[in-house]
Amino acid sequence: MVEVAFTAGSFTPGESVSFTLTGENAAGATLAAFKAVVNSQSLVKSATDTGAVALDVTLPTDASGTYTVTATGLTSGTVGTASLTVASADAAAGAGAGSVSSNSGLAATGYDAPMLAIWAASGALLLGIALMVSLTVVRRQRANA
Repeated sequence: MVEVAFTAGSFTPGESVSFTLTGENAAGATLAAFKAVVNSQSLVKSATDTGAVALDVTLPTDASGTYTVTATGLTSGTVGTASLTVASADAAAGAGAGSVSSNSGLAATGYDAPMLAIWAASGALLLGIALMVSLTVVRRQRANA
């Protein structure tokens, strides 16, 4: 899903804006207004008080090529466009002909330390804090005695 947004001042405040999606297999796409989904190639929404308007676009699973979202203000006649370019999965897979493909899993992010080492370091830190607190208590008791 992609959000196509037109900023404040793009349209007359509160005016109805007609959205149209064109592209290969655009009839299989979904245009969404807030949480209501319309299975169509066009949709009418109202601009906000500032003249901004946004639309969620979900392209079909076999989407490829360039898709154009055209927004037309029904009162002002203002026209805005946004282009969405999608590379097909087959094209992306064949792009590296002759090259060695790496693991197709998700990229590794984060820290790869063993959990045992993390727990051991945490335990040593807690033992050190407990030792410092007990030594302080004993020293104060001896000083007051």
